[in-house]
Order: sequence, then structure tokens, then C-alpha cells
Amino acid sequence: MSGYDYDCGMYGPDGRVYQIDYALKASESQGLGIGLKLKDGVVITVQRQFHSPLQEVSSSRVFQLTDEIVAVVVGIIADGRVLCQKLLEQVQGYQMNYDRQMPLSSVVDAASSYMQQHTHYSSVRPFGCALFLTDGRQLFQIQPSGDFLNCFATAAGKKAPNARVELEKLMGEEQNLGQDRFGHLKKTRNEGGNLKQIDCATGLKECAKIMWAVFDENADQKWYVEGVVVNAEGKVQKLGMDQMQQIVKGAEE
Repeated sequence: MSGYDYDCGMYGPDGRVYQIDYALKASESQGLGIGLKLKDGVVITVQRQFHSPLQEVSSSRVFQLTDEIVAVVVGIIADGRVLCQKLLEQVQGYQMNYDRQMPLSSVVDAASSYMQQHTHYSSVRPFGCALFLTDGRQLFQIQPSGDFLNCFATAAGKKAPNARVELEKLMGEEQNLGQDRFGHLKKTRNEGGNLKQIDCATGLKECAKIMWAVFDENADQKWYVEGVVVNAEGKVQKLGMDQMQQIVKGAEE
């Protein structure tokens, strides 16, 4: 790259910040994460890869920030842990100052700003992970660049483009509202499509099916899945490896 990728404070000739591209690549190195906003809440599943038969499954990619706000890390878990610790400090400070829980929109703004600050200076590097945030009513994805999206369904990490194709099939086509009065522009409205008819229990199975659909048995490492369900009232249910293993096994069959 002729020196344009030495630090994230420099643009390349094509207007790109190469360190951000590398961070996106790093976020795709450690499994796939899928999130769905459904009729009765939000489900998020994330893969964990087995790097060694000596490895004990212990650390989690799911972090609960408040009674109803959950963060899920996709990518380098060490980077995600630092980011979630920073968010936890922000949430606790908000609680102390205002005597109420920090709303999801403010948590998303805080996470986005902190990640975006790490794309400015040569003394830091971008986070090598993507982040899902939800309170059961909304689902956000934040990229290493600090960009964030409010989603009906989303995927990040390894083979995310393939997973998004499957998610689009699951959601169905956008609602066609016809054309404008001049007959030039087609008007559509996206309100979640088929996802509005799916409950969280079925959504977990659909996530597992998509993971199997994009899995390459010959090229990919062995993996397990953990998940979290946050219903529309904000009740959080974490699903460990054993619980998700049964769902994944059923999806494989």
C-alpha cells in the first residue's frame, strides 16, 4: 500500500482508510453472528470456533449492560471485551447521574463514538470486532468504523455476505406501494416482511439453519453456538452451548 496503511490517520489515494479495512477483515476471522428482530423480541446467535481440542469452553461473547440491553461481540473477543467494559462504565455513570437506565439509543451513540475515535490517530487502531446491541425492541449493528445501522435482520463476521442472502430470503420481498404519480419511481416500504410473523423460538432455529447453510464442512473449523433472546418487554435469556447445541443439531437434520 506504499505506506498508506501504516496508521489510521492517513487516507489512501482512493480515499480509503486501510486500517479500517483490516479491522473489518479481523472481525470476519472468528465466526458468524446473526441477529433477527421478530414479532415478540430479538434473537442473536454467534459462533465460537474450536481452535484446539485442549480448549475449554468458558468465555462468552454476550455481555449484559443493563437489565434489558445486551451487547454481542462478533470478531476478536479481546477487543470486544474492552469495548463492552467501556460501555458498562458509561451505563453505570448514567445511572448514577440520572437515576434511571441509559436508553439504547444513547448506548449506541456511545459505542459508535468510541469506536470511531479509534479510526483517527496513529497511537490507536480500530477495534477488530463488530457489535450487536439490542433491548428487545430494536436491533443495532456497529461496524469497526463506528458506522451503525438499525436493522430488521443482520449478519456480521465470517461469511456474513452469504448469511445476508439467506436472511433476505427469510424476510421476503419489500412491500410494493406501486409507482409515483409520474410513473417513474417505484415506491417500496420495508417493515420486516415475514419476520413479523416469526416468534423468538422459531427465530433461533432459523439462525441455526442459516449457519449450516453457509458452513463448509471441508474448509471451516468446528464451531459451537451461543445465543441470547431479549423479548419485547426487555427480559433477557442467555442460551449457553448445551441449549444451543440441541437447536443447532435439530437445524442440521
